[in-house]
Amino acid sequence: SSRKQCILSATPAGLKIDVVYTPEVCTQKSKNGDMLTMHYKGTLQDGTTFDSR
Repeated sequence: SSRKQCILSATPAGLKIDVVYTPEVCTQKSKNGDMLTMHYKGTLQDGTTFDSR
């Protein structure tokens, strides 16, 4: 799959994001000042969705 996949978990110190897939070749790079958008789905440990964009 060409999708970037992450594992996100909450800890007492805050949120943790683990990237589990990174494309080998990426022709589009962000730089300071760029506006980025993303799609995500936030779920609780029981699978309940608390946010999705």
